[in-house]
Amino acid sequence: MSLRLTDFTRLLIAVPLICRLFQPDAHAAPLPPSAFDGVARFQWAQERHYEMRTLWLDATANLERLSTREGVQQILDKAAAAGFNTIGVGVKSPCGYALYNSRVMPRMGNFLGRFTYPKDYDLLQTVIEEGHKRGMEVHALVMVFSDGRKLNRSGPAYGPHAAWQTVQYLRSGQRVKQADSKGGTFVFLNPALPAVQEYELKVLKEIAQYNLDGIAMDRLRYSGIDTDFSDASRAQFERFLGRKVARFPADIFTWSKNGPVQGRYYKKWLEFRASVIAGFVRRASLTVHRVHPGIMLGCSVGAWYPTYVNEGVNWGSVRFNPGKEYFFWATPTYRRTGYADSIDYLAPHCYSKHVDIEDAEDAGLPGWYSVQGGAQLARQAVANACWIYGSVYAEDYKGNPQEFVRAMQRVRQETNGIMAFDVSQIEQYGWWPLFRQVFQTAAQPPHRRPGWLAQRTLPATASP
Repeated sequence: MSLRLTDFTRLLIAVPLICRLFQPDAHAAPLPPSAFDGVARFQWAQERHYEMRTLWLDATANLERLSTREGVQQILDKAAAAGFNTIGVGVKSPCGYALYNSRVMPRMGNFLGRFTYPKDYDLLQTVIEEGHKRGMEVHALVMVFSDGRKLNRSGPAYGPHAAWQTVQYLRSGQRVKQADSKGGTFVFLNPALPAVQEYELKVLKEIAQYNLDGIAMDRLRYSGIDTDFSDASRAQFERFLGRKVARFPADIFTWSKNGPVQGRYYKKWLEFRASVIAGFVRRASLTVHRVHPGIMLGCSVGAWYPTYVNEGVNWGSVRFNPGKEYFFWATPTYRRTGYADSIDYLAPHCYSKHVDIEDAEDAGLPGWYSVQGGAQLARQAVANACWIYGSVYAEDYKGNPQEFVRAMQRVRQETNGIMAFDVSQIEQYGWWPLFRQVFQTAAQPPHRRPGWLAQRTLPATASP
């Protein structure tokens, strides 16, 4: 989805910019290179013209379109002709339903009263068969911790998983189950609960048993800065902290009209939540690769690293130290929560209507609030730990197809691949011919070249 500025996000943007004014290098480029900016891996693939080219097939936006083999064949024929070498297909919807023959999750049935999904139809197997016929890799897209939809109160979060729902900290000071809060579209499960992690690992394990080339985990996060404030998370945080929290959640933060006001343990709370997600990623990597050693495991994330802390995620490497620039929210040990070293690739959502750094700055925004800047920051934070394949959002450029082309070209220059989201917009706008402006020669994903698979064991924890 497109980025939207909240008051709290504006604060997160403003503070590091203000801090730079008092530093000797305040006049430097917005995204200076890091000692671990991934140049070797990045340049190696760029020089040899290896490139991952993925077309995403969202689970629900394309539900009816892909509900038959004929529908899948039509889309994959277009994708192959356009120059894509990889298909990413949604197989766990954000409502918590499976679009394959799952024994763990409930299967997709009636969708919002508009469409009934065919019984026993296995979308994942169908896309694997048809994709491989066309020489394309197939990656399954899994919405990890999203498990229900508020609109019609559907999904396991309203049934067997109701006890696992995340607890939201409202501006009123109340703590309520997310299904009972106003606003929002989806209901998340609490990532810190052992039962939730075990459930999601079972999902990943059964998906890995397919003849897949990769799995991409999305919504691998908390749903926002206001979750999870359950009693269970409080107890885990106290163990992490090594002491009792007398005033919970006030010792974490209190609400003001402009957003959270930091409490005594705010920074440690952010580190705790990120450690929960990083721990799950390590377990997911071990689980998936034990079942299917040759499979690629990726994570789909927001490229806006400075504010993605709100979702409880550190998708950077343990070698990248956010405490230097983002000290106003990052502890000296926050870097230990990075998970890029545990995966094979990262797919940062470079979702912005501003393509170049200068475009964002001309609009009064920091450089990373652009396609180019987000991709550059991803390379810096990932620190050569895994491959980076940038994602662009077609809807950001509705009515302006050549700007979409420019965005795709820019993300290809800054990363080793492109992920186009989503085929539903490509179909609606009639934009298939645009890809031939971008993919003029054939290419294969760099991660398949011998010797360049990402490390699959986490290195020793970096010291502060």
